[in-house]
Amino acid sequence: MKKEMIWSIAIMGAMVLPVHAAEPQTGNTTLSYEQGSTYTLHIPNSLPLSDQEGKELEITLTAANIRPDQKVEVKCTIGIDAQGKVTMKRSPDNKEMMVQVTTDGTTAITPSTVLATFTDKTLTSTVGSGKIQFAKVENADSGTYTGSVTFTAALTAR
Repeated sequence: MKKEMIWSIAIMGAMVLPVHAAEPQTGNTTLSYEQGSTYTLHIPNSLPLSDQEGKELEITLTAANIRPDQKVEVKCTIGIDAQGKVTMKRSPDNKEMMVQVTTDGTTAITPSTVLATFTDKTLTSTVGSGKIQFAKVENADSGTYTGSVTFTAALTAR
C-alpha cells in the first residue's frame, strides 16, 4: 500500500508540474515555376511559281508565348545563295533555272537575312514582315522545275 501511495503522489505531482511548450517556429518556402518559350510557326510547304507574276510566301505564328528575354528569329538558311536566288532544277535532266527572292520586290535576301522576329505573345512580326517575294519565272525552257528553301526559326536573346 505504501508503494501505491508513493506512486499516486508521483503521478499527481507530474500532473501539476507546468509543461513548457516549444516556442512557435517559422520558415519560408520558396515557390518557383518556369514556363519555357513556346510557339507554333506556320510556313507553307509548297508554293507554285508563275511566269505571269511574282508570288508571295508568308511566315506566321499561330500561337506564341515567348519569354521576355528571348525572341524568335526566322531566316531562310538553305536554298538561297548570296545574291538572293533559288536554284530550280528541271526533271529529268537537272537543267537549272534561277529565281530571285526578295523581302520587298527589290531587296534580295541571303541566308543571314532575318525575315521575321516574334516576341512575347505577339503573332505579328516586330522586325521584318515575314513575307518574301519570289519573282516571276522568266525565260524558262519547257519542263517541270523544282527547288526548295529551308527556313530556320530559333530562340535568341533579346
